[in-house]
Amino acid sequence: SDLAHSRFIADASHQLRTPLTLLNTQVVYALRHEESAAREGALGAIHNTVQHGMRLVNQLLAFTMAEAGVGHGPTQCPVDLAYVVRSVLEALASVAERRGIDLGFEQPSAGPAVVLASPHLLHELVANLVDNALRYTQTGGVVTASVFSTPAQVVLRLQDNGPGIPL
Repeated sequence: SDLAHSRFIADASHQLRTPLTLLNTQVVYALRHEESAAREGALGAIHNTVQHGMRLVNQLLAFTMAEAGVGHGPTQCPVDLAYVVRSVLEALASVAERRGIDLGFEQPSAGPAVVLASPHLLHELVANLVDNALRYTQTGGVVTASVFSTPAQVVLRLQDNGPGIPL
């Protein structure tokens, strides 16, 4: 509906305004300080804010494509979930390493773990789950993705030793 679309645009604008405002403040801070340590700290903060903004934009795009029923290629096709998870873990390995987090993968059952899905949207889903686990797990923590498959089902389990979500 038009109301839902307008609400989505308003929410997306608000979600993007916050990191952009923070980014502007960090840039102004960096420009005002000649001390290299202060500038380096500001540049690190700017880098983190830009990464957060990029993740947010990717999430919004994935949500919009899911709403519209659009994917890259066929809407749904057979996809090896284990392959998708491994590729996401490889892409985020440097993030885990920088934070001192042990990022692991387990697949007790041999062979592919095929699901019917949009490859792009499945990749975004797994990337969001792993990214959240890495973001909220303390330095020195552990994040492990496991893919289990039986003839009847395929299961993705993501375990971490972060604070969790209060119930």
